[in-house]
Amino acid sequence: MTSVPDPPAPHAGPAGRGRRGWWWVGAVVVLLVAGGVVLAGVLEHRSWVAAVARYDAQVAEQADAAEESLTRVEAQEVVHPATLAAVVVTGRTLLAASEGQVEDPAVREPLQSALDAADALRENGVERATEERTVDALRRPNPFRPATRPARHVTVVTGISPAPAELDDAASAVAASATTVADAQQQWAFDGLQAAATDGDPVLTESAGLVTDEGTRTALAAALAAARTSLDAGVGGVPVAQSVAERDAVTSATEAVWSDRLARTLELRRQQARDSGIDCTVQPCVALTFDDGPGVETERLLQVLAEKHVPATFFLVGRNVEARPAVARAAAEAGHLLANHTWDHPQLTTLDDEEVRRELERTQEVITNATGQTPDVLRPPYGDVDDRVRSIATRTGLRVVLWNLDTEDWRTRNTDETRRRAVEGARPGSVVLLHDIHASTIDAVPGIIDDLRAQGYLLVTVDQMAP
Repeated sequence: MTSVPDPPAPHAGPAGRGRRGWWWVGAVVVLLVAGGVVLAGVLEHRSWVAAVARYDAQVAEQADAAEESLTRVEAQEVVHPATLAAVVVTGRTLLAASEGQVEDPAVREPLQSALDAADALRENGVERATEERTVDALRRPNPFRPATRPARHVTVVTGISPAPAELDDAASAVAASATTVADAQQQWAFDGLQAAATDGDPVLTESAGLVTDEGTRTALAAALAAARTSLDAGVGGVPVAQSVAERDAVTSATEAVWSDRLARTLELRRQQARDSGIDCTVQPCVALTFDDGPGVETERLLQVLAEKHVPATFFLVGRNVEARPAVARAAAEAGHLLANHTWDHPQLTTLDDEEVRRELERTQEVITNATGQTPDVLRPPYGDVDDRVRSIATRTGLRVVLWNLDTEDWRTRNTDETRRRAVEGARPGSVVLLHDIHASTIDAVPGIIDDLRAQGYLLVTVDQMAP
């Protein structure tokens, strides 16, 4: 049997093969897309987490900055203004306390200026300077997982106005100027104590046996001993208040010794007068006193007094004694009482302590040199005296004597009027004010003497008058 060959197998076409070979491509694409989505989600999440972390860090940083700045500024608000306020109080107290003690404008004015500047700086108080800081809002750009963080606003205090440096500079300026004033005040206190001790030492030495109450000298010795201890400590060695108190103690004790000594001298003179038959406690006495000489008319007056056998009291001006020492000497030799009427006739209450002292001491010296007689009586020009001047006079060895009958010869320059006022105004104990620099006064003196004697008055010097 003849065999018939099998027909050839059919071949697949190109389209069929494509459908069977590309299925895996779709799978890969799906896998890739899914992986990309997953990766994008992971990356987006990581980005969001990082953004939140940055946001939180910024919020924490700003909060810390706000808290730290507030703590710092609160301390500045307390410390720096308080320091300046304390220094200003101290400076003003010192400026007031040193009034009349530290007078140099170059010392006082810088402190005043520094205080004024400090007050201007403090006038509106202390204000805080601030700034607003913001952490921006955060929004997650994921529609499937939305999330947000709000904007955060923080107030940060950046400082105070006036700035701490300004306040500290003002405090330093006040403190430095106050130190200069305090040093000057210490020097003033030291100098005052030293001057009082310098005055008191010879008074203590020279008053031995010349006082009635020895307790005054004992008190002066104790005050001087305390003063020397403080002076040995140097400038600033003791507080100003202590130096002032010790100065006052020495001054007071010196004045007490002099007062006792002058009172004793006065009583001895009155006793001498009583021994010679003059006792103004029982006799009607009048004292004729002549101010402002010696002048061109004084020699004529001395002749009148000599002819009438009348003692008088001459209150001499120092510069006039310097110009006419022989006339002053003639008055002393004639037995008249010479007294101090200052050097050039100022109002003593308008002068400072040192100027008053110079007026008195210079006059004492010129009268002593010209006559050998040292006055122990002072008549302040114009009768201008207060407790301060009286104290200085006492410590210069001078007792203040004024008048109780003013003839006003200096105003009227009329002989008859001067005579009338002197005679009609006279009473027992009258101290008559006249001026030997006016010719009209000298012309009136003979009649005044005659009229007063006719009325029974005894003419004496002021140290013989009854107390």
